Amino acid sequence: MAHHWINNSYMLDFLKHRVGQSPWVKLMGRTLLKWQQDECLEMGAALAYYAVFSLFPMILVSLSIVGFLIGPNTVAYSAVLNFAREALPPDAFPIVETTLMQFHTGSTSASIIGFGILLFTASGFFGALSRSFDKIWHVHPRHRYVNGVGAIALNFIWQRVFAFLLVIGASGLIFVSLLSNIAIDTTLRLLESFNNRVPAMTIDQVQLLPWLRLGVSFVILTLVVMVLYKILPSTRVKWRDVWLGALFTAILWVLLQQLI
Repeated sequence: MAHHWINNSYMLDFLKHRVGQSPWVKLMGRTLLKWQQDECLEMGAALAYYAVFSLFPMILVSLSIVGFLIGPNTVAYSAVLNFAREALPPDAFPIVETTLMQFHTGSTSASIIGFGILLFTASGFFGALSRSFDKIWHVHPRHRYVNGVGAIALNFIWQRVFAFLLVIGASGLIFVSLLSNIAIDTTLRLLESFNNRVPAMTIDQVQLLPWLRLGVSFVILTLVVMVLYKILPSTRVKWRDVWLGALFTAILWVLLQQLI
């Protein structure tokens, strides 16, 4: 019995003085404590709610902007639609395609009104995300420090305009994805030419293509998340405080995509 008590005491001392003093264990403990204090589960549920209602309008707004900039009858826009067809569920893409066709062929006033409603709806997600970051960084809402109805209204309008700009900026990701696909296709053509000239050194393009696309998507996703972590909080945040979280978020996102 005494020997068993000594072993348990030694184990407790080892866990307390060795394992408990490890920087990684302290980091995990502080992370879990901060996670609980910031009520991240509740904020995640709220963001999921806004994402459900904002994702579809956000896709429509992004595709509408791309169609307006490059033209709805161009080869590049067809490539963008093919990208959306692969990314969206089979039942959702016909609705997107029909709505976009109505935007391009309908009257100007109706298209502007519909686009404005979609833009307002899509910006709700970024507004909720900004409020979540303010809570995490312990930033008090701005309207508490402004006096008067006019100042509060201007503050609300500015926050909504900022969310609008984020939605419009999200459409630029389609351009980046399109350019990355063009770059990948160009690289594969160069590799094919290299294989024809040097038959002894062959490169399997079928196996290389998914890895290239995955790598490009990972880099783009990391940069986008890092920018969001930097600009969404209503306080000044340094890049060194966001890059690790953005990298971890991108890794989890890519792993989740592969599992699904």
